[in-house]
Amino acid sequence: MLKKVFHLKSKEVNYLTKKRNYFSKGIFSFFYVPQYANNLFHQCSFHVTIKISKSAVWRNFIRRIIMKYLEEEQRVHKDFQGRYFKFFININKNTLSFLQSLIEQRDKL
Repeated sequence: MLKKVFHLKSKEVNYLTKKRNYFSKGIFSFFYVPQYANNLFHQCSFHVTIKISKSAVWRNFIRRIIMKYLEEEQRVHKDFQGRYFKFFININKNTLSFLQSLIEQRDKL
C-alpha cells in the first residue's frame, strides 16, 4: 500500500471533482490539479463504484491492485514534464457493464 502522505483526503477529492480538470483513458477517468510547489511527489486516490460489485471485498481488491501497481512502478515519484499532480482515479462509466460481467464470472468460480 502507498504511504499515507501519498493519499488524498476527502476534502481534496471534493475539490478535484468540482474543479473538473478531467480526462479519460481506457477504463479509467482522471481528475487532476497541479501539486503544491514544495511537494515533489504525486498524491492519488482511487474510487471503485458500488455499481461494479456490491461486495466491498471485490471493490477493495480492485483498488489494491491499482495502488500496488502505482507503488511498484514508483509512479508516485516520477514527474510528468517536470510537474507533480494531485489526481483522483475513477472507473469510466462507459466500461461499467464490461467490468461487472467479469466480476460476476469470477464470483461463480
